[in-house]
Amino acid sequence: MLAPEEFRSLLLAAGMAAAPWPALVSSTRSAAGASSVWAMKVPYNKLVRDRMPEIIRADGQLPVTRILDQAGYRSALVAKLLEEAQEASAAPAADLPAELADVLEVMQALVSDLGMTWEVFVSIAAGKRAERGAFECRIFLEYVDSAG
Repeated sequence: MLAPEEFRSLLLAAGMAAAPWPALVSSTRSAAGASSVWAMKVPYNKLVRDRMPEIIRADGQLPVTRILDQAGYRSALVAKLLEEAQEASAAPAADLPAELADVLEVMQALVSDLGMTWEVFVSIAAGKRAERGAFECRIFLEYVDSAG
């Protein structure tokens, strides 16, 4: 088994230094001194659903978490919205409903964090729809010719 330094050297030599590799943080050694298991610290650094720590513990792993303050929570929600929207964008058609449900969950949390009800939020969307239209006609704007 490679020592962490040897593993990192191989990654650097292969040009994979920028990849998000887990950090090796400790090892267990047998009486003979041979390594048997490497414990890994896998960074996520993102907002997760409320039950994720429980699910991770049930899988035999140790989640390390913290509770965000209000500003950190809002910032993390916006980052999560972008993450979920990107996942929806890349999802195959069969997975799209589940990915959109994740987007909706984050939107509901953001609306609540803004101190408004879902109904008020939906009325804001209705106002924009009345003023600018919806997306039902499938209009794709290629460009605007400003000469004229």
